Amino acid sequence: MTTQTKKHVLKILKIIDQNWNEKVLENEILDSKNSEIVRGRKQIYSDVMLFKIFIIMNLTNITSIKGIWRFIINNKDIKKACGIINDIDRSTLSRRLSDKIKPWF
Repeated sequence: MTTQTKKHVLKILKIIDQNWNEKVLENEILDSKNSEIVRGRKQIYSDVMLFKIFIIMNLTNITSIKGIWRFIINNKDIKKACGIINDIDRSTLSRRLSDKIKPWF
């Protein structure tokens, strides 16, 4: 990935952060009114993080989970912009992306 492309990707991720925060606040208000019980294990990877990874996959033409996983691990700026603090688990990433990507198509 060229430096120029990396700058564009980081700008897009920043725009996603700015716009996603507004939507999250609206959804939190609705969720507090509905007060649904959430079951299962706490999600380690947020929906916004998965959406960012999905966008990066499309911008960089990476077509495999293993490829995007390697890309994120090897690019500290991208990793930070996605909100990934620790190393990301490839199998969990694969499962969560397959759950989330289907509705986006």
